[in-house]
Amino acid sequence: MYDLLLPKFVHTLELGAHDGWHAGLPLERLPEGPIQARCGTASPLLLVRALTPLFHRDVIVFLRERGADNLQAVPVALHTPAGVLHDWQAVNVVGRIPLASFALELPPVDTIPEPRRSAAQAAMEEAAPLLRILRQAPPPPRPSAPIARLAEGQHPLLIRSDVMAALDARFNLPVAGKVVHQVRFDDLRFSDFCTGTGFAALLAQSCPAP
Repeated sequence: MYDLLLPKFVHTLELGAHDGWHAGLPLERLPEGPIQARCGTASPLLLVRALTPLFHRDVIVFLRERGADNLQAVPVALHTPAGVLHDWQAVNVVGRIPLASFALELPPVDTIPEPRRSAAQAAMEEAAPLLRILRQAPPPPRPSAPIARLAEGQHPLLIRSDVMAALDARFNLPVAGKVVHQVRFDDLRFSDFCTGTGFAALLAQSCPAP
C-alpha cells in the first residue's frame, strides 16, 4: 500500500529553470551541480516541496538503502539567512504508479480517528462506484517501488507504507515533549487537501472504463 509523501511548501524557495521535474519521467541529462537555490527559511525541513522537490541527503541515503534506485539527484547550494547549505539535493523521482493498482488496499476507514474519519468515509462513498469496477476487473500488476509518482493528477509523490513507517521512526523524533515532523505523510483519501484533486477524481482517471 502507498501513502502520500508531502514535502513542506516553502513559499520563498527559488530553483529557477530547474524547477519542473515532477512528471515521473527519467531525465536523459542531469544539470551539472550544484544547482543554485534560495530559501528564506534558515532551517528547512528534510523534504522541501517544489515541482522539483529538495531532499536532504540523509533521506536520499535512507531511501536508497531500502531499494529506491529510481532517484536522480543533483547537489544544491541552498542560500538561506543562515548561510549556504549543501545537505539538500534536487531529486527527480522516476516512475509512476496508478492509483487503481493499490486503491483496494487502503486501510479501513474506521482505523482513522475523528474528525478525519468522516472526511475519509465521504471520499470512499464518492468513489464507491469506481471501487466496485476495480473489484470486478482483473487485478492489476502489484507495484513494489519504495517511492514513485502517482500516475494521476499532478503526479504527487507516493511512499510505500512500510517505508513510510521507517521514515517516520527515523526522522520524526520527539523534541521538547512534542514530535517534530521533519517528514510528512498523509492518506490518499485526503489528497484534495494536499494536491487539490480529490480521491474519487484521481481514481476516475485511473480506473478502466466500465
